[in-house]
Amino acid sequence: MTDNSERDRRQHPRYKVDDEVFLAFRPQFDRIGKLKDISKGGAAFEYTVFQESQPVQTAEIDIFSAAKDFHLPRVLCKIVYDVKLDSYPSFNNIVTRRCGLQFQDLSEQQAAQLQTLFSSPLPLAYQ
Repeated sequence: MTDNSERDRRQHPRYKVDDEVFLAFRPQFDRIGKLKDISKGGAAFEYTVFQESQPVQTAEIDIFSAAKDFHLPRVLCKIVYDVKLDSYPSFNNIVTRRCGLQFQDLSEQQAAQLQTLFSSPLPLAYQ
């Protein structure tokens, strides 16, 4: 759950996305996961880690969906957070993480493409 101070920092409302939208870090595509929510200013996604890698502060990402025939390549982002989620004891070597991204220097075309992913706003409690 998000506290009030974090909620106050958000400049744009967040939107849910369908389950079939994914995000990948370029150029190695070593972090690939499901997009959880998105706004005009950034996105959050969850991914599975089989081997820990070095933390990074910026990334270039692709957002894609075969079901929606959607591909938005090379979006520059700042990593806002990258946290470990609860793991299951039987899967010691597998870790799920949640990563928050802030979009950097979006072109008008990229912003328009992102707009097509927005569905219904998340409830205020999750903003």
